[in-house]
Amino acid sequence: MPYLYIFSIGAFFRFAVDGTTSLTFSKVLGIGIIAIGQYGLFAPIYWVRLFFAWIRQQKDLDDRSRNKTIATPR
Repeated sequence: MPYLYIFSIGAFFRFAVDGTTSLTFSKVLGIGIIAIGQYGLFAPIYWVRLFFAWIRQQKDLDDRSRNKTIATPR
């Protein structure tokens, strides 16, 4: 495996769990499959963090949609 390839894989996984990427079911499924292949031993730990990031993102989206205020004309 090329040296720089390791860093791009790490960045990919980090963006998935830190909340900077919008997560859909297909992205979570794909990331889970890649995590099994890359980090078989640590994959369950990663899945837990990914799941909580996904739940947190869904809560934030729900909160934002509830808190939208409609501007009223004066």
